[in-house]
Amino acid sequence: MKRALAGGADEVIVNDSHDGMRNLVPDELHRELRFIPGAGKPLGMMQGVDLPGIGAVFYTGYPAKAGTPAKPAPAAPAKPAAPAPAAPRAALFAALQKPLHAGPAMT
Repeated sequence: MKRALAGGADEVIVNDSHDGMRNLVPDELHRELRFIPGAGKPLGMMQGVDLPGIGAVFYTGYPAKAGTPAKPAPAAPAKPAAPAPAAPRAALFAALQKPLHAGPAMT
């Protein structure tokens, strides 16, 4: 707000437009801005852009787009491993009976 005004803006308009459009506390906002609260906005996030004299729009407080460095895309699910070739039941049972460690016995 302060930097926009210092940079030459005549007015700053804040449009609360996420979820229920009741996210900002009006009493905590800068006293010189114009605040557009609540639902029922035909232009949604862009409500106020049609007012006379609007020359720029800044979007702030939005999460990064998925797939950008700030918010990488979720990892693709791992492909399931190929099934092992079928082994005869007796050979598989014998393999499962072998000890995993052939070192000295633990007491």
